Amino acid sequence: MTWAFDLDGVIASNPDFFKWFTFKLHKSKQWIDIVTSRNPKRIEETKKELAFWGITYDDLHFMSSQMPRDYKTQGEWKRDKVNSLKSDIWLDNEFKVYEKVCGVDFKNCTAERITI
Repeated sequence: MTWAFDLDGVIASNPDFFKWFTFKLHKSKQWIDIVTSRNPKRIEETKKELAFWGITYDDLHFMSSQMPRDYKTQGEWKRDKVNSLKSDIWLDNEFKVYEKVCGVDFKNCTAERITI
């Protein structure tokens, strides 16, 4: 299985739990992608933060700094990124905002979405 985790609002909301959870997933040979709308200029800061928390992951994906930082764009980018990664499960805290407030269409989302 492959997993996609949002960073802010998911991993950052309970790093102790996600330290344990990502370790267990990775130990059982499951792939972990972290998908964040953070500016890629923050890559080193983000890697240090994840290391400090002890988060296990395989790849880290940042939304382009050229893209607007509104929720609609973030939701569409994350949906498309998760689809391109062929993730089985996607954990995020903003699905309701993306879908109900911003109108992001998740009908073609390939991952099972879990709201944290």
